[in-house]
Amino acid sequence: MKRARSGAGGSEPLTTDAPVLSLRAAAGLLGLHENTVRALAVEGSLPACKIGRSWRFLRADLISCIRSGYRGAQAASTYAAVLKGEGAGSERPSSAEAAERELDQLLSSAPARRRGR
Repeated sequence: MKRARSGAGGSEPLTTDAPVLSLRAAAGLLGLHENTVRALAVEGSLPACKIGRSWRFLRADLISCIRSGYRGAQAASTYAAVLKGEGAGSERPSSAEAAERELDQLLSSAPARRRGR
């Protein structure tokens, strides 16, 4: 497990598997810079809670936030259900864990996009 430096010379675990994430771990999960995640949290675009001087994020909330902004989220869910052999009329998973698995599956099957510079 990677360790991240904190301001006082100590370290905090850098993991995106935990249910509650630090700013750094949330940025790693989202693939964004920490300052961008902080700014999005301040403006209310990302669900977050400030405890003292630290921001905390629930992993399931971040996944849900990504899912709500994902174009064609319903179509992607239907497509995933068809791939699983459940048919187009199946219901979406209701638990956060099932939703995360579904999103992980969709993201892993998507081709990687490169940014031109």
